[in-house]
Amino acid sequence: LRRTKCSAIKKLWLNSTAAQSPKLAIRLSSSTASTASCSIIAGQLGANSSTSSSSSSSMAFALAATTALVAASVSSSSSPPAKAEAKHAQKQHDPEAEMRALGKSLQASHERQMVRMAKLLHSLETLAEEAVETATATEDNDTAIDNCLEANASPSTTSQEEQDDEDTEDEEAENLDIIHITEAELTNLANSPSDVWMHIEALKRGAIYGREDVKRIARAASTAMRKEPSLIDLSERCRCKEQAPGRSSDHLKTVTVVGDLHGHFECSLVKILDMLDGQQKKDGIFVGDGKEGELGSPWDGTGAVVFNGDFVDRGKNSVEVVLALLLLKLAYPNTVYLNRGNHEDSVIATVYGCSDELQNRYGSEHSNDGVQDIWKEFEDVFASLPLAVRTNDACIMHGGLPASDFQLEQIAAITPEDRFRIKTMVEPSAKDETCKLMQNIMWSDPHPEEGVTPNEDRGCGVMFGPDVVRSFLSNHGLKYLIRSHEPVDEGYELLECDEHGMSAVTIFSAASYPGGAGFNNGAIVRLHSDGKDGTSREASFESYSEVEEGSDGHMSLTTQEKMSHTFKAFAEVIASNRSALEEEFE
Repeated sequence: LRRTKCSAIKKLWLNSTAAQSPKLAIRLSSSTASTASCSIIAGQLGANSSTSSSSSSSMAFALAATTALVAASVSSSSSPPAKAEAKHAQKQHDPEAEMRALGKSLQASHERQMVRMAKLLHSLETLAEEAVETATATEDNDTAIDNCLEANASPSTTSQEEQDDEDTEDEEAENLDIIHITEAELTNLANSPSDVWMHIEALKRGAIYGREDVKRIARAASTAMRKEPSLIDLSERCRCKEQAPGRSSDHLKTVTVVGDLHGHFECSLVKILDMLDGQQKKDGIFVGDGKEGELGSPWDGTGAVVFNGDFVDRGKNSVEVVLALLLLKLAYPNTVYLNRGNHEDSVIATVYGCSDELQNRYGSEHSNDGVQDIWKEFEDVFASLPLAVRTNDACIMHGGLPASDFQLEQIAAITPEDRFRIKTMVEPSAKDETCKLMQNIMWSDPHPEEGVTPNEDRGCGVMFGPDVVRSFLSNHGLKYLIRSHEPVDEGYELLECDEHGMSAVTIFSAASYPGGAGFNNGAIVRLHSDGKDGTSREASFESYSEVEEGSDGHMSLTTQEKMSHTFKAFAEVIASNRSALEEEFE
């Protein structure tokens, strides 16, 4: 809001007062914005806006005020696609659609700012590395002298200080539920995969791994995934039994795709793991004949699951999500697959919060060495992740198509060693074609307009239209492009590209994104293999909310509480700026 061109809103923020808010009739208009002025009539906003008697009016006032305040900012900072969506919603006079459009516009603006910050951070890191390399040659002798002096100076005192630090950390650890896993146990997970559920249950009850255990898990998983190709081809295993009778031992009934999780452990990942047991539920009732394994499960080898990137950031449990997925990968190496997303990036994950979570969880006021060691292992895990999965009729990648002439062979040609060297996709060099390709695969989005255009909403990647999707799917004999990367209300969304069902499918699995404050459902998509006509059946979707559905009254109350929580901050801003508002808009 401070960046908007509307001087009135600037004054609103700069001239804050602590006055209570009476009945207000406010007309907000931007003298420089291109959109029409916004008019809102607010009801009573009492001194205590959180009380039940005033919650409805407070929420309505906050919603209206938020819409008006954001409109000027959207008009001046949004990209053309976001502006078009906001204007369309305003023409339809649909308040919910307007709020979704405004929210999407603000998210796009936020995304661009964060990408700029990531690029700046990357540039600073590059300069720092160059400075270190330049200074290393001249500091070698001084370092050797310092080491000799430190080795001979007060050895007993240093030892006592280190011991005190260790004792303090041990005392703090006594209050935590810490679990451990050995190298031998990690190696044996594939032979005894049921053991992994003991670790998942421990994470569910709030236990944490020790520092060395975290690094041990990350190293084992990184080593395993560096042996996988960049494009994992499951097409033969997904063909129906009539077409591939010789593959009955590893035939996959179902391939399930999980979208962005963003650190949502309890409210999303835990639910998804329950849903992957081979049965599909709707309103608490099993769909189909109800037999165990009807849909195929990755836990018994009759199905597979692809976690399609963006495991970290924005939620509060990125560490738990990553560790759980890595343990599942080690336990079920042939049925659990992890794709890289744009947040599995050393710079992006630093900007968006994953490294901060590690610091808060494992950091010490005495030293950062342990966290840096863990972060290095996380960077290696991110870089080791494959880029895409192919089934008999779908391509699964995080963002989408990087160009109109893109071919899957371009991903297949990227060696594990080549992708592992790319720790960040922020600002690839002009000569690094692999990094540029990976960036576009991770950051691109579909849109209803034909062709390929720069992705102004994100500042990275491209926007690709239905004609590009249709051409890609036709050239590869596929029906679906399954991608993730952006939140959608129901957890899934289809961009249909022809009358035969060719589609770009967006699947987003973090319910109530971000961090439990949003309103969206999470979802998974299942790709079925055994069609009666020898081809795969239609994809099926299963969505879920953060809170288990009960009566209509319960769900409406939950939604109201969420809205009250979301708009409370805006209501307080308006309430505390009575004088500025009345002065500016009287």
